[in-house]
Amino acid sequence: MMKRSLILILLLTNFIFISTTFANITKKENVQQFINSMSKNYGFNKQKLEKIFSQVSFNKKIISTMNKPYESKPWTEYRPLFISQQRITEGVTYWQQHQKTLERAEKKFGVPVDIIVAIVGIESSYGKFKGQYKVIDSLSTLAFDYPRREKYFKSELKEFLLLTRENKLNPFSIYGSYAGAIGQPQFMPSSYRRHAIDFANNGKIDLSNNTQDVIGSIAKYLYSYGWKTNQPIAIPGKITSQKFKSLLEKNATPKMSIKQFKKYGISPTQPINTLKQASLADFKVGNNNQYWLLLHNFNVIKRYNPSNSYAMAVMQLGEAIAKERKQMLSTHYAKNE
Repeated sequence: MMKRSLILILLLTNFIFISTTFANITKKENVQQFINSMSKNYGFNKQKLEKIFSQVSFNKKIISTMNKPYESKPWTEYRPLFISQQRITEGVTYWQQHQKTLERAEKKFGVPVDIIVAIVGIESSYGKFKGQYKVIDSLSTLAFDYPRREKYFKSELKEFLLLTRENKLNPFSIYGSYAGAIGQPQFMPSSYRRHAIDFANNGKIDLSNNTQDVIGSIAKYLYSYGWKTNQPIAIPGKITSQKFKSLLEKNATPKMSIKQFKKYGISPTQPINTLKQASLADFKVGNNNQYWLLLHNFNVIKRYNPSNSYAMAVMQLGEAIAKERKQMLSTHYAKNE
């Protein structure tokens, strides 16, 4: 019996090892092609790259997670994951602690404080969770063992290697998400290189530990993709007829003017210029569907994550944080009058 148990343990150990590693992936043809490309096009030393990739581990769990992302969940399941009383309360605290930096970022880039705070809250729970995977393992797994999106992840792996070379970093020392996103704002390497800024003015960029850099980089990211200051993000739609369903049935959500949407039986519940362009989406809440007119800034948030659910969660969490903070300040002032 003891012998059987030992054999079972050994087999289980081998299974776990096989599921999470790949012995010397430099033998794979696509890895060799990538190494040759990095050497030829970007001046990397081929032998050094081979040494790096010989230490990389493939992780099958990453692939299974990629195939079942949070964003695939229905809105009724997705929303509670990111909009909770705890995350709202912690968002108010984060705002208080970093108010000066947040206001400086808003003034420089025009992105509202509540949106910046909400993104930090959703991406890393205000810096508490920065990722448990070695970024080079995540990106290598997806670049060389996930054909469906290998082109994108090969590009991100390239950007990661350039990032580590530029900043003289050990590629095995950087941890992130299962998809290779880095730091508190969860920037992919390409976004890190293009949009991360030294908002602390200390001569270096640190998105894992420096809150000023995190806040400034998120604001700069949204600004770079065309954030419009003092403009709404999305507006609930009021149903006046069922014509709008033909748009959703086509899986279209086309961009049209608010005036055109009115002709399809969807009217905004708030005053807005009827010439503004919008698209339509529905979000199921309980047994009912809520219909929203999605505006320009909604699509800017989607440059961070291309999911309607993600952008809506950012907007609603930001609104909830701003509301609770306002109530807290009102109570504070009332007590001191």
